[in-house]
Amino acid sequence: RHLTRHLTTRSSDRLSGSRHPAMSHKRRAENDVNDQPRTRSRLLFAGSVPEYLLAVAAHTSWKELFLVDAEGDVEERESAARATRGRILKEVHPDKGGAPEQDMRNAATINVGKLWDQALASFADEKRGQQQQHPGHHSHPPGAPQLAQPPARDPLWGEKVLISGLMSDAGKLLNGLCGEVHRSSEAEKYVVSVDGSADLKKIPAANLTIKDGAVEFLRRKEAEGSLLHSPGLGVYMGFGTSEMLQPGILHFSAMETNRAVSEDVVATRVTQNLDKYTKQGSFHDFGHIALAAVCWPPSEQYYQIEGGGRIPRFYVLDGQHRLMTMKGLKSEMPTATVHFQISIKVVATKELANEALLAMQRCYMPDPRCFFERDNEGTVAAGALSLAKLSWQRCFVRQDVTGTTFRRATKLVPDRNNLDDGIFFDFLRDSRLLEAVLADTSFESVDEMARALHQQIRQVNDAIRDGGPFSTRSEASFRECKHKQDGCYLGYYRRDPLGVEFMRRLK
Repeated sequence: RHLTRHLTTRSSDRLSGSRHPAMSHKRRAENDVNDQPRTRSRLLFAGSVPEYLLAVAAHTSWKELFLVDAEGDVEERESAARATRGRILKEVHPDKGGAPEQDMRNAATINVGKLWDQALASFADEKRGQQQQHPGHHSHPPGAPQLAQPPARDPLWGEKVLISGLMSDAGKLLNGLCGEVHRSSEAEKYVVSVDGSADLKKIPAANLTIKDGAVEFLRRKEAEGSLLHSPGLGVYMGFGTSEMLQPGILHFSAMETNRAVSEDVVATRVTQNLDKYTKQGSFHDFGHIALAAVCWPPSEQYYQIEGGGRIPRFYVLDGQHRLMTMKGLKSEMPTATVHFQISIKVVATKELANEALLAMQRCYMPDPRCFFERDNEGTVAAGALSLAKLSWQRCFVRQDVTGTTFRRATKLVPDRNNLDDGIFFDFLRDSRLLEAVLADTSFESVDEMARALHQQIRQVNDAIRDGGPFSTRSEASFRECKHKQDGCYLGYYRRDPLGVEFMRRLK
C-alpha cells in the first residue's frame, strides 16, 4: 500500500506539473468515480499508471481484463480481445517505466500472458463446439489432390509435361525432355510417352511439370535468377516489365470474386502517366502486383491461344487496374518500358486462390482522417487513441474487417455519442491539443507526449461533463454517456454546427 501511494503521487505529479494544469487529487478522484459505472467490474484505464499496473497484475478474469462481450461472433470477439490485449501490453511493458515500477510491470505482463492463454483456450473450445454442431461446414474449401495423389479420372492424362529432377543414370537422360501422359501407374507414377522415343517411361508425379504452364514458367525464371522463391510461403517474388504484358507472352485472368475493371479508371491513369512521362521522363510507380498460379486441374496452368499453342496463365489477386494501365501505356508508347514489382502465390486449386483474394479484401477502407503530415504526429495521436480505448472502450465503434461477403467492409460513421478513430483524430486536431503537445519541447519521448495528451483529453472530457447537456433535446443522450459510453462525452463532437458549439464551450 505504501508503494502504491508513493508511485501514485509520483506519477500524478509528473503528469500534472506546471506545464499541464491538472485538477486536485480530490476532484480527480470524484471524476474517476463519476466516469465509471459502479454496476460493472470491467477494468478501465483511469489515468493513474501505478494503480492500473496493480489492477492488471492482480486481475483474475480474462473476460473483464480484455473487455470481452458475452455474445457475438467468436472470431470478432477474439479479434477485439486481441486488440485490447495489445493496448494493455503496450501500457504495462517493463520498458515503459522506471526502476520503482519494474516489479509491478513484470507482474502485470506475466499476468496478461497467463490470462491470454486462458482466453485462447476458451475461444478454441468455442470454435470446436461450433464445428461439432455444424460438422459439414468448412472455413475454406478442402485442398484438391496433388499430382502424387490423382483422382479416379485423372485430369493429367493426355497433358503435355516436362520431365525434370530424375537422379538415376537413365533418368538423367530424360531430364529436360517433354512427353505426354497416358495413364497412371503403380507407386504414384505416370506412364509417359517421351517425345522422339517409342518407349513408354514410368515417371514419378513429382518429376512432371505441365508444359508451357505457370509452374514451369516460374521455375525457369527462378533458375535464370529473375525470381526468388520461398518454399515455405509458396511464393515467387521479383520484378516485371511491360514486355511481359504483350500478347502471346503471358495470360492474366481476372478472379470472379474481384471487382470489375473500370475503363474510366484505366483511362485516367494512362493519361496521368503520359503527362508525367512528358514532363519528367518517367512513369508513376506502379507498386506491387499480386498474382496466383493455380496448379490443379492442370488446365488452369495455361491458356490456349490461336494456332493451338498455349501460354502460362496467372490469376490477378491485386493490381488489375494497374496491369490494364500498363497495357494501355505500352499501346500508346511501344518503345517505353514500365517496371513493377511482382509476387506469385502457388496454390493447389482456384478455390484456394479465391480464399487468398478474400483475405486481401477483408480490410477497412482507408480513412483520410487517420493520415498525418508532421513527424511524430501520427505516433503521438495513435498512442493517445490506445489509452482512450482502454479508458472508454464502449465509446469506440469497432470497424468490421471480417466480412463474410466478397465486398470490402465499408466505412460507417457511428451515431453521435460514439467514436471511431477518425472522429477522435479530428477532435485532437480541432481542439489544438495535439498541436500543443507536439510544440512542447520538454518531453523526452513520444510515449510521454501521448500520456500527457491523454491526461489533457480526460480533463476536457470532465469539463464537458460538468457543463451539462448542450440543449434540452440532448439531455437523455447526455445522460446515456455515463453508462453506455463508459463516461466518455467526446463522442458529441462532429464537424457540424453542434461541433462548433462543442469547441466554443471548450474555449
